[in-house]
Amino acid sequence: MRVCFVSEDYNMGGIQKVTHILGKEFFENNMEVYFYSLTKSVSFYDDILIESKPNQLIYRGFRHYNKKIQVKLLNSYNPEKIWKHNLNHLLHILKSKEINVIIMNGGLLTSMIPILKENYPHGVFIAWQHSSVSKYFSDYYSEILDFYKRGLSIADSVVCLSEVDLKILNEFNDNVFQIDNPTDLKPNNLTKCDKILDPKIGFVSRLDFHTKGIDYLIEIINILPDNYSFYFAGINEKQLSDEDLFLFKNIQSRVHFLGQLKESEMTKFYEEVDLIVSTSRWEGFGLGLIEAMAFGVPVVTFKNTGPLEILGSSEIYKDMIIDKPDTKAFAKKIEEVVNDELLYSELQVAGIKISNKYSSNFIYKNWINMINIVNERNK
Repeated sequence: MRVCFVSEDYNMGGIQKVTHILGKEFFENNMEVYFYSLTKSVSFYDDILIESKPNQLIYRGFRHYNKKIQVKLLNSYNPEKIWKHNLNHLLHILKSKEINVIIMNGGLLTSMIPILKENYPHGVFIAWQHSSVSKYFSDYYSEILDFYKRGLSIADSVVCLSEVDLKILNEFNDNVFQIDNPTDLKPNNLTKCDKILDPKIGFVSRLDFHTKGIDYLIEIINILPDNYSFYFAGINEKQLSDEDLFLFKNIQSRVHFLGQLKESEMTKFYEEVDLIVSTSRWEGFGLGLIEAMAFGVPVVTFKNTGPLEILGSSEIYKDMIIDKPDTKAFAKKIEEVVNDELLYSELQVAGIKISNKYSSNFIYKNWINMINIVNERNK
């Protein structure tokens, strides 16, 4: 089987990371795997080669202004026209490589499935949704909503991350599957049992103040005692504007920006922090939570569909899910976890058990089962 993953890019990010992990599983199970980028031919991941149309400046300028004009006049734009040259190049790749399964990541690429399927009817097109579908509808893809919904209905299959999204997507497609995201980080040890004197709190995120609730996190840091230090994986201080840095001015000595971390560096990060927090306003999944728990690191999170899906079935972890935007309750829960050795130990055990359900090989088998079902239905 020849499989092609199509993403907007392969920078550092949750979508790119799980795509990379799943792609490796397909490859290790003797499949021919391709990664296509709609925009950039470079990748954060050293071990994959990217297929991409050269992103000429003239086409970038055309897309930008054409999109701007359409949105101004119509409050929407046609992604098939905006990305016409790239779609033609992608079709050339699909046909020349004789790709069997095409996995389209996110809403923008889902909106392009109808035109691709019309020109390449033999391929199985899977629309992989990586965040809350209601948020996709109301925010991320509101300017291409009709195209996005049509893509959902035309896709051979739709994959989502939560039961909530499954119910919504069933209105558009009969072949909707809820499949969790995979993780492949493996801990070297699980020995965090000593009393925590100066807590190190980890935060894994791209730089997105609003979505990731970094403003909430700043409030939480200000509430906690001065011996609590915070380590930001995925954010480099050079990315921050003067306005951003001003928000950190009272806590600057307690906050450490680590930038983008490779796999070995992420392993070291999880081994050194005492707790991971997620303060997102919305979160379709929460890969960092699962990775942390695999390393025996407890997590505290605001209530979102992703964390609820991951943690909601665990009695002890239900108490680690905090209603938004109660930053005082969040800070209090952090202190409770790091100061109670028994609770900390129980969360370690429960977290490791939860994380085992998200191993890359197990998730790969779910994908293969889904593809087999879709192929059978398409006969």
